[in-house]
Amino acid sequence: MARYVLPDLDYDYGALAPSISGEINELHHSKHHAAYVKGANGDKPTGELAAAIDEAFGSFDAFKAQFTAVSTTIQGNGWGALSWDPLGKTLITQQLRDHHNNLVLPTVPILLVDVWEHAFYLDYKNVKPDYVKALWNIFNWAEISKRFDNAVAGG
Repeated sequence: MARYVLPDLDYDYGALAPSISGEINELHHSKHHAAYVKGANGDKPTGELAAAIDEAFGSFDAFKAQFTAVSTTIQGNGWGALSWDPLGKTLITQQLRDHHNNLVLPTVPILLVDVWEHAFYLDYKNVKPDYVKALWNIFNWAEISKRFDNAVAGG
């Protein structure tokens, strides 16, 4: 399958000012448009991380369902986490609630989802599941894979 590439603009970000500011033009191109391009190029990990997810959860879809449930059922504020458990040598999902570092020690978080209301309320109101569902479109699996490799290596 062909990979999409973020096209360069044939004009400077500030060229549309004052009608459209350079700052907003850059934000839309380098952040929003880039996120859509990245999302169009594949929505799940590959390689060692994919194998570890399959081993720990049975499949990517099973992991996605479990991670979504973990992230959307936090009462109050917190984070959903995909973490490496070096003792069990496996991936696990966890909830970090409120301001507490309640990770199962000595796990290493490799993917965190901020589910504090300030992270989603303006866009999603009180519909946390819609927010978490939308995040699946922008996870950077290359970066998460690097974190996984570092965690497995003990770094």
